[in-house]
Amino acid sequence: EEEGISTGSRYGGPFYKRVVNDAMSDTATYTFIMPALTEAAMLASDGLLYDLNKLVNLENPWWSKEFNDSVTIAGKTYFAASDITTVSVASTMCVIFNKEIEKKYELAKGYGYESLYEMVDKKAWTQDVFFEMSRIYADTNENFMIDPEDTCGISAQHNVIYWLLRSGGINVCTLNEEGYPSLTVKNERAISLINKAQEFAQDPAGGMIIADDWKTDGGSPAVQTFIDGRCLFLFNALSALDTVRTMEDDFGVLPCPMFDDTQDNYTNNVGAWTSNCIAVPTFVRDEDLELTVHLLEALAAVSRSKLTTTYFEQTLQYQISRDDESMKMLDLINDTRVPDLSEMYRWGKMMQTIADLRTGALGTFVSAYDA
Repeated sequence: EEEGISTGSRYGGPFYKRVVNDAMSDTATYTFIMPALTEAAMLASDGLLYDLNKLVNLENPWWSKEFNDSVTIAGKTYFAASDITTVSVASTMCVIFNKEIEKKYELAKGYGYESLYEMVDKKAWTQDVFFEMSRIYADTNENFMIDPEDTCGISAQHNVIYWLLRSGGINVCTLNEEGYPSLTVKNERAISLINKAQEFAQDPAGGMIIADDWKTDGGSPAVQTFIDGRCLFLFNALSALDTVRTMEDDFGVLPCPMFDDTQDNYTNNVGAWTSNCIAVPTFVRDEDLELTVHLLEALAAVSRSKLTTTYFEQTLQYQISRDDESMKMLDLINDTRVPDLSEMYRWGKMMQTIADLRTGALGTFVSAYDA
């Protein structure tokens, strides 16, 4: 049986408190949990999670190797993703674009390419291109202010600069030779990227619409701007595809843009607030561990052929995607999705510090980092 716990807070909320209380009282009736990454990081920090390397074979094909390697610290993997954790796929960042607007302005052709898909294949899909193409802002409702009723280039959320940092192939923290993490984001490449993104976010000509500024009980008007055909790029998670699937204008899917063409691969961040994972609490008794291991391996193996096929191939690729190129892009996004340790563990509160630069004074990242 599965028990779901509804929680609006990932930092010490009902789910986290339930696991901690069960550990203290020895009253748990479950053998594994599926927390959000932020909750998993808190429980790992509390010493309440097994190292999964000692329990399951994470080299099996139904475990997400690149994802799991990125959450491993000093050779220990306290939580992992597999074919069971479809939410971790849905929490992966991407760019959804309006084909009608792209064709109207001949944006790809302006760079000498037939399509944005070709630009991705040629590694020409960079953040400079992303910004320049987005300069199509028009004050549609003529009220002399940027709002969801206007025509805009990008609809995103408050932490858009952090997403761009990650899509630029930059980790907020990296592991040393012993596998221990340290903050390494204060470097020339990161500073250049952040400054450029900060300038664009505050440039009225870019017309960036931030969903967090327009949240209502009925959803996000900023996302509705894209659905209504007045926005070129929706910079959001793959889960947004289910929201835009009914829009009249044709749309396509792209990976998050590279910082520049010297980057080795595309990188698509997995949101620690929404992504789930698998973990085994240390209070699971020894006599129950063998059953737990068999259960996890069996669920993951079956999910590889059943759940992944249904969710990723049938739903995302065949039902929601509107062209073969988008299907290929989804494979690319899925193959290059990685979370960041700093976002999960909130080390130095770097993710929030970088996100806040959207409205902060230009060129203040270094001083914010030092603080």
